[in-house]
Amino acid sequence: MRLSRRSAMAGVAAWLGSRGAPARAADWGRPLLAVHLPGRVPYFDLLTRGLAQAARERFDISLTYADWDPHVQLRQIEASMLSRADVIAVCATDNIALEVVPALLARRRRPVALLAFTNAIGRARDGHGPGISGFVGRDELESGHLLGRFTERVVGAGAARVLLVEGSPGTTPQRLRSQGFADVARQFPRWVIAHRVAVQGWRTDLAELQLRPLNPRNFDVVVTQWADAAIAALRAFTGRGQTAPPIVTLEYNASVRQALLDRRVAWTTFHDIEQEGREVVAMAQDTLDGSIARPFRRVPQFEVDATVARTLEPIT
Repeated sequence: MRLSRRSAMAGVAAWLGSRGAPARAADWGRPLLAVHLPGRVPYFDLLTRGLAQAARERFDISLTYADWDPHVQLRQIEASMLSRADVIAVCATDNIALEVVPALLARRRRPVALLAFTNAIGRARDGHGPGISGFVGRDELESGHLLGRFTERVVGAGAARVLLVEGSPGTTPQRLRSQGFADVARQFPRWVIAHRVAVQGWRTDLAELQLRPLNPRNFDVVVTQWADAAIAALRAFTGRGQTAPPIVTLEYNASVRQALLDRRVAWTTFHDIEQEGREVVAMAQDTLDGSIARPFRRVPQFEVDATVARTLEPIT
């Protein structure tokens, strides 16, 4: 079978994107959306699938991955500034380190719109700030509040030893989820964070490795900032024949659903990750059209327990 030039170029673009270099599709008549991701995790597989579906008829797309290094991501963004990109969409490796991006972009002679998604740029809760046209994502402070409320449902107001498993240090979700949980924990002075783990790159294997030496009997509840960390905790503790404490977490996948049904995870949340990707494309289009009405496009999330999980299918 002979491939068309367009198909061949699309294949080259996809290969380049997988290598971390800006990839350009063949149709130069369409605007280019340059998407910058911090690293490769299952969450971003779903998000980019929704993004690619929405962009199919509207944008050429380039994808880069920074291996969770803000310096690498900054260089990748600078390369996009020099390319033909019309919109740059950034999921930041570190919200503080990437604060320089709007200023760098403002120096370009050719105007390029800047969006942020999932992991914001800067310190604002809504991900919006000077030089940033808009932000797509959850209210991560509220995510932290949810973790606190889930914990209260499990241990009440009495004495409780908390094992807190945080995501990649420096990312907006890690910082704001920790802040939100602390907001709730201050209302319960008998709660104690007995141990805190921060996992580089939100990697399940690293989470399990860091949790394995811990004795689950030293904790009354495990609070994890993302779903795969809950599964890592179960593997780390039950793999040695021990019983894991109750676990509360955020996000929803097939493994967490089963853990909910087995009563090994008490609470989590659900939101449509593919829709988050589609919203990035919609905001990029609105930016080019000059019609952004909502600079913070909030992705809703709702609470899930075993009862809800019986009928709620995960996105796979």
